[in-house]
Amino acid sequence: MIEIWGYELIRGLIKFFLNPLLYWSFFLLFVISKIRIKNERKNFASKIYPLFSEMKNTWIISIVFGIVFSALSVVIGISLSTEIYYMIIIVTIILTIFGSLSMLTPSLTIGITYFLLLLLPLLPLSFLESYINFSLPSSQILTNVAIFMAIMLLAEAFLIRRNRKDETYPKLIQSQRGIWVGEQHVKKLTIIPLLMLVPTNGADGILPIFPLIEVSSQSYQLILFPFVIGFHIYFQGELPIKMIRKYFQSVLILAFIVLLLAIASIYIPILSFLSVIFAIIGKGFIKYRYMLNDQRKPPYFTLLNRGIRVLAVKPDGPADRLGISVGETIVKVNDELVKNSNQFYEALQNSGAFFKLEVLDIYGEVRFVTSAFFEEDHYELGLSFPEAPYRYSRRK
Repeated sequence: MIEIWGYELIRGLIKFFLNPLLYWSFFLLFVISKIRIKNERKNFASKIYPLFSEMKNTWIISIVFGIVFSALSVVIGISLSTEIYYMIIIVTIILTIFGSLSMLTPSLTIGITYFLLLLLPLLPLSFLESYINFSLPSSQILTNVAIFMAIMLLAEAFLIRRNRKDETYPKLIQSQRGIWVGEQHVKKLTIIPLLMLVPTNGADGILPIFPLIEVSSQSYQLILFPFVIGFHIYFQGELPIKMIRKYFQSVLILAFIVLLLAIASIYIPILSFLSVIFAIIGKGFIKYRYMLNDQRKPPYFTLLNRGIRVLAVKPDGPADRLGISVGETIVKVNDELVKNSNQFYEALQNSGAFFKLEVLDIYGEVRFVTSAFFEEDHYELGLSFPEAPYRYSRRK
């Protein structure tokens, strides 16, 4: 029996790499990264974050939640049909065809799949019946989908929380007053590998591309499925570390409420429907509320009367090694007051082999940073500021 499971697990792993959703995810990630890098070069004259940074530091969340849901699926018996997986693949690709990571929330990818399960049996699709079963799903299947959505929504919440304070992507925009200000984008994409047992109706399964396992006269398909989660939020009126914490807390509360409703639907089936509705509306309301509140605040990343605020820190650059963070303010360079990038860079170039920075951190505390210039260090130190984009300043 163990040998059979091991053999089928290897086959399932092979099929994992044949899933089109896996390759679509990397293609989507590639396109989003290239667009971001193009904008970084326009705004700041150089690339700030490398390609595929949107997936960096996501693998712990991916592996942990992959193990958790796989265990629930195999041990407790939360199983989903093959049709559901096909629907998730199609829904995910359609939602992200325009390159938006904000559409990869489980409340949409799984929520829309839930409603398709209810809608498709009512449509004239008899010509597909020999390939796919579109019969009305049982309350147990709908409950499983709702629980699946809730657990993946929890994964999204912790994916948001995993962002470091400097893992935000800067962008320059013009305010209503025509002033250039900085906007921070927080976005991530991850792939969660889910090991699932899918019950089949016949000895050959629904489709022959997945392995079969016999357990107590019941046939199961062993599927290793790449579920994709992503998010994208942006703001200009608050520090990244504060915004990320608040957004995480809101999504986490929503996920727990949805999970409680989904579990309760085991006994009251209608609650699975309510949990999906609550997840979709709740996630939309959270994003709308935070964007509205952010628009009411004055821009945080803007020019100051005293000092210059850090909009971005290039990873592994000189400023990153010196511990300078996004949102901090550089007040002086070698005891010389600066309030724009030209004054900052001119003071650095005139400092000789060593320089001293007076930095005001995000808590209002002053600290001094001293260092030497190394041969490989760029004179800009890997810092970007909220000023007119490079493409505009170059024309002057």
